[in-house]
Amino acid sequence: MSYLRGFALESSGLPRPCNPTEDKKAWDTCVNKLSKKNPTTPQPTTQANGGKPGHGPMHGIDKQCMVECVYNETGLLTPDMKLQEAKISQKLTDKLKDTKFASMAPSVISKCFESAKNAKDPKECKSGAGEFSKCVNRELFMNCPTESWTNSEECQKMKEKLTKCPNMPVPMSPPPKP
Repeated sequence: MSYLRGFALESSGLPRPCNPTEDKKAWDTCVNKLSKKNPTTPQPTTQANGGKPGHGPMHGIDKQCMVECVYNETGLLTPDMKLQEAKISQKLTDKLKDTKFASMAPSVISKCFESAKNAKDPKECKSGAGEFSKCVNRELFMNCPTESWTNSEECQKMKEKLTKCPNMPVPMSPPPKP
């Protein structure tokens, strides 16, 4: 299945939203910050001590806050925690420019900034970064060009589920490897 992370479909050849090193660093910084902020968050097992592979401290961290933190760490939020629309638009447009998704960029950006502005405020992490990211992921997945779509039963079922559940986030891939 073409899972999403940040702005990009992993298996369709799209680049990650950021330099992978920058993204990994921001991701790690945010997991560390948010885990310390909520020390009661249970830490799941890892493969090393018998758990499933890939499961780590992200469990229990609010995803809206995680996305907001990564946007902040990578300079996509203003000092007062507002989306820097011009920077985000440019970054997303640049990442999609040489892909089959390029023609979608302007409408996806516009729709998703509007979605972020109209989103119900969570208790905390109110920048809109989480909603914007969720919207971009959803729009790219739901409108995936035919030549990039993996026509599998799994992908079709996910698309049907997302159609029925418009607020459901698209399944995400794990954080980037170093």
